[in-house]
Amino acid sequence: MAMLIDPDALLNVKFGYRIYGVMAHLPEPQAGEVRKFHKLIGADDLATKPHCSIDNFWGPDSLDDVKAALAKVIKANPPFETEVDAEGTRIGEWGCALTLRSTPAHLALHEAVVAAMKPVTKRIYSDDTPYWPHSTIVLNAKPEEFPKIEPNLAKIDMSGMMRFESIELIGRVGPARGGEYHVLESWKLEG
Repeated sequence: MAMLIDPDALLNVKFGYRIYGVMAHLPEPQAGEVRKFHKLIGADDLATKPHCSIDNFWGPDSLDDVKAALAKVIKANPPFETEVDAEGTRIGEWGCALTLRSTPAHLALHEAVVAAMKPVTKRIYSDDTPYWPHSTIVLNAKPEEFPKIEPNLAKIDMSGMMRFESIELIGRVGPARGGEYHVLESWKLEG
């Protein structure tokens, strides 16, 4: 596979991924609605799949250590449910994201993942940055996409409860737009 290089990357040359994340991929029908939104605004080069962000990090010395730490987390954390908070849509220079209602199980999972990743990775967010439960639906929006974001949000239906039964360790090669997105491991939440 050809490697894409992002000049602003937090690149770990040991493994070649710009950024790593622990994600819970959106279930259907919401994932399909996000893909529909991408088509409506012409965003056909997004690397990331529809997801709920749990944690992001960079620079692990060992992917085996990361996987082992996450394997312990899933044993103590159950599946969780959440829904989109219709009042929490954020649009900025970076793109657009939908706020998700936080639940005790969701927040506990996030805290457990952060605690597990701190010893084995480099942090993207500082300890004083509050966790924002969200689903980024377009990252690094292009100038021609901005006028299409709000009108096309009205054309998708993100309502309904979403149940997340697994988490995935992902690695992204290159930029968010045009890069590659790899699921490195997936675990069923067992707690």
